[in-house]
Amino acid sequence: MIKRPVFVACLLVLAGCAVPQVSAPVVVQSVVLYRQTVTALMSDGALCVGQRPQGAKIWSGVMTGCAYPLAYQVTRLPRAPREVLIRGAGQGVIVDGQGYGPA
Repeated sequence: MIKRPVFVACLLVLAGCAVPQVSAPVVVQSVVLYRQTVTALMSDGALCVGQRPQGAKIWSGVMTGCAYPLAYQVTRLPRAPREVLIRGAGQGVIVDGQGYGPA
């Protein structure tokens, strides 16, 4: 026979499982422009990548490598091999409708 405190503890554990978990929406956390790619790090840790076609100075498409089909457009080449971009600092790189530029 199950003792009352153990039974109550089991009920509380099961009740906690029934409560829906509310999570924050996943958003772009950071964007980095490389010579051959543009990457977006998502708030859940996913890394999305947009590949530059060979020789293209302007390129666009849908990022791959993650579960989020983010549209992107790159209209400038990086000033360095790796350039960290910040939101709202220009329109040289657009990811998911947001403009990013050099810091």
